[in-house]
Amino acid sequence: MRKKNVGIMSVTVLVLLAAITIWMSVTKNESSEPLDEIAQTEEKPNEVSSSNINYEFDTKYEDETWDDSTAQHITLNGNSTSIEGQGIIQVGNTLRIQKAGDYVFTGTSTNLQIHVNVQDTETVRIILNGVTMTHSSSAVIYSENANNTVITLAKNTTNTLSDGDTYTGMNEKEELSATIFSNDDLIFNGSGELVLKGNFKNGIHTDDDLVIMDGKYQIHAKNDGIKGKDSVAIKQGSFMITADGDGIQASNATDTSKGWLYIKDATVDINALGDGLQAETDLQIDAGNYKIVTLENTTDSSNKGLKASASLTVNGGYFELTTIDDSIHSNGNVTINNGTYLINTEDDGMHADNALVINSGTIHVQSSYEGLEGAQVTINDGIISIVAQDDGINSAGGNDAQEEQGRRMDPFASRGDYPIQINGGTVTVNANGDGIDANGNLEIKGGEITVFGPTQGGNGYLDYDGVASITSGTLFASGTSDMMQGMSEDSSQASFAIVLDQRYSAQSLLEIKDDNGNLLFSKEVMKDFKAFIYSGSNLNVGDTVHVSINGSEVSSITLNSIMTNVSQNGQNVPMNQGPQGDRNQGGPRPGEQKPRM
Repeated sequence: MRKKNVGIMSVTVLVLLAAITIWMSVTKNESSEPLDEIAQTEEKPNEVSSSNINYEFDTKYEDETWDDSTAQHITLNGNSTSIEGQGIIQVGNTLRIQKAGDYVFTGTSTNLQIHVNVQDTETVRIILNGVTMTHSSSAVIYSENANNTVITLAKNTTNTLSDGDTYTGMNEKEELSATIFSNDDLIFNGSGELVLKGNFKNGIHTDDDLVIMDGKYQIHAKNDGIKGKDSVAIKQGSFMITADGDGIQASNATDTSKGWLYIKDATVDINALGDGLQAETDLQIDAGNYKIVTLENTTDSSNKGLKASASLTVNGGYFELTTIDDSIHSNGNVTINNGTYLINTEDDGMHADNALVINSGTIHVQSSYEGLEGAQVTINDGIISIVAQDDGINSAGGNDAQEEQGRRMDPFASRGDYPIQINGGTVTVNANGDGIDANGNLEIKGGEITVFGPTQGGNGYLDYDGVASITSGTLFASGTSDMMQGMSEDSSQASFAIVLDQRYSAQSLLEIKDDNGNLLFSKEVMKDFKAFIYSGSNLNVGDTVHVSINGSEVSSITLNSIMTNVSQNGQNVPMNQGPQGDRNQGGPRPGEQKPRM
């Protein structure tokens, strides 16, 4: 069916598949209150990348009222009806809406279908005013043709719809696949409740644009919970979705101006065997509360939390993401402008095939295979903590091949121009692999960075293929002494790295003081360590510093260059050659494909 001029909202989608970030100064949206209290960063203006979605909801659909004197009233009673008004007739088990207007439904029905078939220019509004409707062999509501079909959930009502697990009687042009199915634009509004079971395939599905403004939704679906082929736009509302496929999906993969998903200030709770939120092009979220769990299944389907094939932008919100696959993933760019994130994943916490940019937010990757990963990783601000089985922060090139090969198959290339830049924020990494792994240059221009690195050999607390420079900020990283790298000589802020004579146990207190006994740095080191690096604005070339562990001084070091590398007794040590290295086992090194669990 041809696309019509909808008038629901103005949408322009500009798809950028190159790894670039366009900056503009904006004021951040306020995040919604979290489901549970957690420390959040103060919201303030930031440099944020431009969104690929420009949107405008039509405010006329915020009105859920109707005029009883002009509306048509239909009372459902089993497989029969009582109709007051015109424009709708019952033919067998079908309630045929044949002209534009408001149609108010109440009561209970069995095997009745509401069927909309009006002119391309006409809008039909179906008002569910407390109904229970089941159909054993087809969709309960089917919009075959209209300009817009609007479904209003009347205030203070609960409406229950359910289909059967097999559809019959469709002609060759019909591809009904949901309890509520539309060929054209579909709009939901109203503050009432919809309880929906999609026993055949999807819960809600339109082959055009889908807009949801407010309401309470409980959806159980054999396939996808909510699906809009060309786009899905959601403003407010609460959603509890259990799906054997994706939770919410925009599926048009052939037109780069379509296939996008936008959510503003909604409450979303999804348990899915596929992806939680999935967009074939762009995904944008502005505030709200999101709890998404993706579950193990017997297929090779994707099991990501938030997923976009082009760009993924989050401007705020509270997120609890528990996923088998990447929690946040884009085949293009990921931009995090704000929000609070609690992430537990068996793969990457956040992954971008191109650029991963974090401008602000509170991000806790509580468990992961790798914490943050992208061809380019930039951290401008935020509070970030990462626990990773392999690398904490990794920049590498390649793409995620899960669509062809099954989940957790993203063989990123390890060598190339894949930088990591940290300009601000508080970053804490606890990694069994490399703490920060730049397969290119590592630049630190600000922030407070702490890395508790590997306790086994074959990995390092820092690992880079190009140069590593620090111009500002504080860096502390500890771990094994083999694979040990310091900062490059072209840094403008002094650093020193030391290889200790023995391994110290977790929770050891490390202190660095100047010649006058002034405390420069103190840290309770959370893992076993045999080496560490420190850089701060309180270090200068020519200074002598004293290192104490658990109250006992173990070394006195004179900083003889912008980067000083020494053993505990003050001897110069070449990087990657600790005198008593721990080289015994570890994760994959450059050129190897990292395993997936």
